[in-house]
Amino acid sequence: MQTANDEQGTKLFQIFQPGYGAGLRVLFNKATRTNLALDYAFGKFNNRGFFLNLNEAF
Repeated sequence: MQTANDEQGTKLFQIFQPGYGAGLRVLFNKATRTNLALDYAFGKFNNRGFFLNLNEAF
């Protein structure tokens, strides 16, 4: 679930965009606790994407 505001006046938390997907997390470096993340996600209006991340987002 995601929300954002924009220049046209939509405020944060007024509209939510649902999505779903699957991902894989692999411990890349044990000493620094670095993770390699591979995700594929789908959203509204036939949107989809592949995401590659090194480390964590939070």
